[in-house]
Amino acid sequence: MSDHTDDNHPHNDQEEPQVENEASSDGGSAVPPNNPTEALRAFKDKASEAFKSGSKDARESFEQSFPKAKEEFSKGINDASYAIGYAVSFGTTLIKEFTPETVNEGFERGRQAGTRAADEVIQHRRANHTGDTPEEPDPAGA
Repeated sequence: MSDHTDDNHPHNDQEEPQVENEASSDGGSAVPPNNPTEALRAFKDKASEAFKSGSKDARESFEQSFPKAKEEFSKGINDASYAIGYAVSFGTTLIKEFTPETVNEGFERGRQAGTRAADEVIQHRRANHTGDTPEEPDPAGA
């Protein structure tokens, strides 16, 4: 017959690991304290240590990731600004090209009137801020 081992039976030549008693000769650091005050103090110390370690890890992670986040944010602002500038310029150019001349003239007169009104508001605010009287707007619109 051939040497055949039964897989259902454990091999006797392997030793099972032995668990060392928790009350070891190193002063019993693995033994839970018997006194509630000591248990509370041990818990507080472990919690404090974990908090300090976590705080340090979070701070290091933030310090490492902040420059990258700032760079990505700046890139996003730049991209958004580009898109807005492109859309405004593109739209304005198309409107100028494809609208009748009377509409273009109306846009130009409206732009000029809006600029004058804004200048008047600015002059009035400056005058109120400094105590001077505002200049009277030119009735001719110049």
